[in-house]
Amino acid sequence: IYTEQSANAFKEALEEAEAVLANENALQDELDAAHKKLQEAMDGLKVIPVDKSQLRKLVDDSRKYVEKLNEYTAQSGQIFMGAFEAAENILEKQDATKEEVDQACANLRNAVFGLRLIPSKEKLEELIQSAEQIDVKLYTEESAENFMSALAKAKEVFADEDATKAEVEDADSTCKSNRRIEIKRSRKRRQRKECRRC
Repeated sequence: IYTEQSANAFKEALEEAEAVLANENALQDELDAAHKKLQEAMDGLKVIPVDKSQLRKLVDDSRKYVEKLNEYTAQSGQIFMGAFEAAENILEKQDATKEEVDQACANLRNAVFGLRLIPSKEKLEELIQSAEQIDVKLYTEESAENFMSALAKAKEVFADEDATKAEVEDADSTCKSNRRIEIKRSRKRRQRKECRRC
């Protein structure tokens, strides 16, 4: 992580200091000189500059998501903010290594890809309200159980703040499907009753 020149100077000073320490007959002046040279070599170590341009650009491009974080699910937004703040810290870290910069880039990029928009639940809410008005006693036990199961799932998805668009659409479709089955079977029962009267 250090420049070749400063690393070589430090290595040379360290070897000399070790040699002086190993010499039982070394004078105090020699010990002091070796200590001074080693200290100067340590102070002179220069870290190889790490290219942070890619990370800086990614952070700048990601700020737009911070400004509209309320449009995304709580879980994905929390992960994103963690990665975003970590990336900013790495940018400010003077002695950040290449590995730290690369990892911060990867984490922030994955967090951006992982952001999930909060899907609209208006239609699902309307469907739930409508479904709750259905009297399941009018239907067969099996079909009523299927319908209630679909309704319960729809309510669960509706209450889930981190529900994805696919989950909302699936709950909506399943609830609608089961409701259509109930209506269809109800009509068949009425038709059978009417035929018996005939």
